[in-house]
Amino acid sequence: IPDDWTHVGRVDPSEELELTFALKQQHVDLLEETLRLVSDPDSAQYGKHLTLEEVSSLLRPSELTQKVVRQWLQSHGITNCLTVHTQDFLQCTMTAE
Repeated sequence: IPDDWTHVGRVDPSEELELTFALKQQHVDLLEETLRLVSDPDSAQYGKHLTLEEVSSLLRPSELTQKVVRQWLQSHGITNCLTVHTQDFLQCTMTAE
């Protein structure tokens, strides 16, 4: 436990928790290259910034990643999950038990 934390005991098993799970993004290297190009005045791509939809589409986790993570969560009784707009995070609500 970090020095500035205080241990106050166990959480009540019925306590509701919200956890956010980050899913592995795809094509991060391509995004980095795109960012470099749109920021380079000597590049033909200079100033041609991506929209949120373009970034989301590029980084969106694979179907397999999404399926495996959801199956793992479900195998542990975690079924109340919402996918964020960009599909690279799952926000799940569950009890502490």
